[in-house]
Amino acid sequence: MKYITIQDTHLSVSPICLGCANLGVKNTDSEAFDLLDGFVAGGGNFLDTARVYSNWVPGELNRSERIIGDWLISRGNREQIILATKGAHPILGSVDSRLSTAHIAVDLFGSLETLRVETIDLYYLHRDEPSRPVAEIMETLNAHQKAGLIRYYACSNWQPSRIIAAQGYARAKGFTGFVANQMRWSLAGMNVGPPEDQTMCAMDLPTHRMHSESGLAAIPFGSQAGGYFTKLAADLVSAKKSGFHNDINVALLPVLQEAASILDTTVTAVALGWLLAQPFVTIPIIGSRTIPQLEDSLRASEITLPEDLVVRLNKAVDGC
Repeated sequence: MKYITIQDTHLSVSPICLGCANLGVKNTDSEAFDLLDGFVAGGGNFLDTARVYSNWVPGELNRSERIIGDWLISRGNREQIILATKGAHPILGSVDSRLSTAHIAVDLFGSLETLRVETIDLYYLHRDEPSRPVAEIMETLNAHQKAGLIRYYACSNWQPSRIIAAQGYARAKGFTGFVANQMRWSLAGMNVGPPEDQTMCAMDLPTHRMHSESGLAAIPFGSQAGGYFTKLAADLVSAKKSGFHNDINVALLPVLQEAASILDTTVTAVALGWLLAQPFVTIPIIGSRTIPQLEDSLRASEITLPEDLVVRLNKAVDGC
């Protein structure tokens, strides 16, 4: 597997990132360890979690971070893993923003403690608070970076205008600034409306343009659209229940199937391959829950989509 260096960093990461939102939620701790082991065995080294992950399930809080911490200690491989986590998410059930200096510190120190690590490689702000000045936010993140608690910082679910403002402040102050941005983005997702949760952001043309012009890395969640194309190929009734089901996405399936046949791969790998073929660094976050799903997704790192196919798919998603 060929690793990618994220712009303006020393982070050399696998082109596929393992999303860990459901670790210990839809599988046992032992199964989660097997999934993490399988990801590393397949060449992966980039993990994505968050302070809030699993908190929607009654019982133990911060289960995803705790399991990753247990696994890192058990395997003794902290130096081989690029570890990303996120803070500044509203308390579940609340809409109150948590981007004050104090809130960011609470979440960051909590993550360090739960993960049992001394520093986090890539620290995201999980949400934005548009009324809060970017100067305050960037000063806070820079202070934690200087203290060695985080190596680099990034944003998730921020509008492009706010990212541009934050990056402008960072440049003026000589800070690193954001090195990546997370948003909902998949081939199927480009043909549906914005997320119902208005605090979340999806890839759109202004955001795509910003990434193209700046080179800022995109690290999208929901990159497989909940397995929509796989469901569509296997069971139309199940696919119709998906929020991604529409005529445009249905028409994409035979295109993906044809490409998968030519490339001797799967529909999942082709859909992820489209993200990897973007004109800026894009590292899809996969949500595999089983080893077969994981192996299917990792196949995307082994293929290169023909340029004419990329152009054809771009036209189907309104010009990206």
